[in-house]
Amino acid sequence: MKQKKLLILCLLLAAQRSQRPALRIPLWVLAGAAGAVGYGIKPTVLICLLAAVITAACSPALRRRGRGAGVLLLGIAVVGGSFFAGHRMIGTFERNTSVIGFDVADNPAAMPPTHFLKVGAQSAPGPHGPMYGRYNDDDYWDTVDVTDPEEKFQQGLDAYRERVAAMGPGGYISFLNHKLLWITGDGSFYSWGEGRRTGSDFVSTEPADQVIQDIYGNNRPGFPWLLSLWQGAWFAVLALAAVPLVLRTPRLMLPEVSAMRIALLGLLVFLLLSEGRARFLYLYTPYFILLASLSLQAVLDRILPARHSGSGRRRKVIE
Repeated sequence: MKQKKLLILCLLLAAQRSQRPALRIPLWVLAGAAGAVGYGIKPTVLICLLAAVITAACSPALRRRGRGAGVLLLGIAVVGGSFFAGHRMIGTFERNTSVIGFDVADNPAAMPPTHFLKVGAQSAPGPHGPMYGRYNDDDYWDTVDVTDPEEKFQQGLDAYRERVAAMGPGGYISFLNHKLLWITGDGSFYSWGEGRRTGSDFVSTEPADQVIQDIYGNNRPGFPWLLSLWQGAWFAVLALAAVPLVLRTPRLMLPEVSAMRIALLGLLVFLLLSEGRARFLYLYTPYFILLASLSLQAVLDRILPARHSGSGRRRKVIE
């Protein structure tokens, strides 16, 4: 799924920089089709396309109402049409193929969006403190036990309203704040947080393999060291990604960079309201890394310009 998000970004960026309509239109079609495929796997892929649309809508080209505005509107139309056409084609395939052994359109085990809204408004104790918006069996079976789709949808919505009302406005804001910190503050991305297996369940007994197991196993002696490394690297990436809050350069304000930030903001809002944990954020790590690398370059350019110009003057003197 990380590849899908990067692919969409690269296709849209390539279309933006191309001056040939014969190349732009296929790239737009591919971006919409990639979004349709990704949406069938993980709905959050749609956030990438929405971020691109918002960025295009805020473009100065639209305000000038010239040729650039027409190209932007055409791009939005082609990408959107390709997405919806691809989504319909995938749906038709799912309904008619023998590979899927159940009726996709009438699946009693299907979860409505309100189920995830309900799950996202609760917390439970965990081994290292409260866990916010995490999957739990009680909510799952409460939803599955309801057979009527409309009743199932309403049941999730009612449960969400009840939980938010019980917390109150201030309590719910505090809950969302803690949930945001819990999701974004885990540099292991919820490693070993799901399932029943532990670091004692590795299969291989080879001495060389056990050295690696002692590092990656959650109850092995080397895991705290690895966790500290992950955590430190992740906090450094987050800090660099936030640099544009205090430092703005033309490169950091490029439309494609802004689209990545909007996509990440949309993802965080989605996770705050829905079921969430850090491993969902892992799908967007390429965006965080790209933003962090651009910020690092901007910081170095701001800190070291005198050295760069000084070295240039020294080279001229030597010559």
